[in-house]
Amino acid sequence: MTAARASHPRGLYVLCGVEMWERFSFHTMRAMLVLFLTAPVASSGFGWASGDALRLYGLYTGLIYLTPVLGGLLADRVFGMQRAIIIGASLMCLGHFLMAGPAIAPWLGDRVSDGIISQVIEQSAVPLGQSLTPEISDRIANAISEQAAIDQNSTSLQHLTERVYLSITASFFAALLALVAGAGLFLPAASSLLGSLYDRSDANRESGFFIFYLAINVGATLAPIAGGIFGERIGWHVGFTVAGFAMLLGLASFLVFRGRYIGDIGATTKADTTQAARITSARVSATVIRDRVIAMLSLSSFLILSELCLGQGGGLLSLFVRDRVDRTVFDYEIPAVWFQSLFPLFIVISLIALTALTPILDRRGRNPVTTLKFAIGFLALALSFLVLLVASTGAELVAPLWVVLVYALMAVTEVLLYPVARAMVTRYAQKEHLVTFMGILFLCIALGSMASGWVGALAEAFTVEQIFATLVVVALVAATVLVLLTGRLRRLSHGLEQGYSPLHSPSESDSSTGRQASAGERVLSQEP
Repeated sequence: MTAARASHPRGLYVLCGVEMWERFSFHTMRAMLVLFLTAPVASSGFGWASGDALRLYGLYTGLIYLTPVLGGLLADRVFGMQRAIIIGASLMCLGHFLMAGPAIAPWLGDRVSDGIISQVIEQSAVPLGQSLTPEISDRIANAISEQAAIDQNSTSLQHLTERVYLSITASFFAALLALVAGAGLFLPAASSLLGSLYDRSDANRESGFFIFYLAINVGATLAPIAGGIFGERIGWHVGFTVAGFAMLLGLASFLVFRGRYIGDIGATTKADTTQAARITSARVSATVIRDRVIAMLSLSSFLILSELCLGQGGGLLSLFVRDRVDRTVFDYEIPAVWFQSLFPLFIVISLIALTALTPILDRRGRNPVTTLKFAIGFLALALSFLVLLVASTGAELVAPLWVVLVYALMAVTEVLLYPVARAMVTRYAQKEHLVTFMGILFLCIALGSMASGWVGALAEAFTVEQIFATLVVVALVAATVLVLLTGRLRRLSHGLEQGYSPLHSPSESDSSTGRQASAGERVLSQEP
């Protein structure tokens, strides 16, 4: 294994900065969206039913992780990674600022109508952010007729109110569209650009992704706090605007420092690198490229299962905490939502530990191969649900310390799979298809996230204990399959997996046919 560099490239910290603020803006939006949609119109909300709000929330978060597939293709073929980050971040800034439109449109209408528009919208008691149906128009007309001392023509006031209503709807959905499109470009490009800063054989790659993932979770941890202070207490439009300025700060830092610390890496598109790709491919057999793609996609597919299980942390587990956990401490009832802050906190702690431990394991030749890291992560996941199963069986209320342990184990799973998977994609994928394959990785996460909702809904037909027991089995089966596949996937990597495996000797041949890596394969294993 190639020795690790003394330090990480400085471009890592540039990307950490922009990614931290992007995740801060995303999780601020995520924390406020359902609360904003279900808040009464009188409280500057949209007055939606909870079911409608949750369905839109699920669609929004699902699209955030589905669009990177298309975004990855565009980054590879049209924009290049750096421009994809800039365009994506700009769209997200626009989206957050457009989320303030539902507050700005009535304010502008009030300037024209002497403050009547807001009163009409509030008195009509119609949910905002929807299409202008005849029923809504009638309710607006009734609210106008009930207003005392209206000096304006009721017909013109009706038209003005309807235009304001449609402006609110257009601003809201344009904001969501901009946020989804921006994330689709930004997410795969940022992770791919980070991987491009390292040589394929650089042992610092994974610890670099640990640092990157640490920045992600710092932003994710701060976001709900900001959402509560600026959004829920001061005003929803203020919270959305703060998220926009956070994204703008991240974009500005990237624009200022990218030239100095990243340079031309990721500035070209697939079209610009076609000749270089042909030269590389001439030295590497199609079999090697195919085998690495098979290994990469095989490992990526396990994130569907991990996300299916980890997704219960914000769904079924949150309901379990609310209904089945003794949250009273010294006569004070701990809010159920506070327990969810434990997850990013333990992720940060785990990442700090792994970042320090990885160089030590590398020096001793004990850093596990990617497949074994995944297997250990699934074992921790199985143990987390086993803890829940044991604690809940026969108990009316569960002690809160059990939940703390569950989130700690889930955090271990998160850090052993997600940053490791991103690092794996940047190591395995061909340079000209890198962002596309990163998009596919996010697609696996999206599929698992959507499946987690279906699994959580099974609580209506089965007991929570039955679901937890099933998830224990799923995680254990995944860990077993990963251990059994270690040798095969290692051979398919053709020299890119040189980490520790107790079942297979490091001297084991690199290729699936048992031969030593060819000169061309060694060239590719060292390709930036």
